[in-house]
Amino acid sequence: MTLIPELDYKQTKDNARSTLKKCRSWQRMSGISVSLESPVITDMPRNTSNTNKLERKMIKLKFGI
Repeated sequence: MTLIPELDYKQTKDNARSTLKKCRSWQRMSGISVSLESPVITDMPRNTSNTNKLERKMIKLKFGI
């Protein structure tokens, strides 16, 4: 006797396909945009700007760039 029953891979696959096929119609009915993408997990910092914002503002005001 096992604690976890054996998986029926064919039935699981069929259930997943059925649910994913219905997803687009559920999205249209709800009016909410749904993304089926996996989240991107990274250890890189989000701040990518290495510029001096005050300096950029001064250049923009002086030269109209």
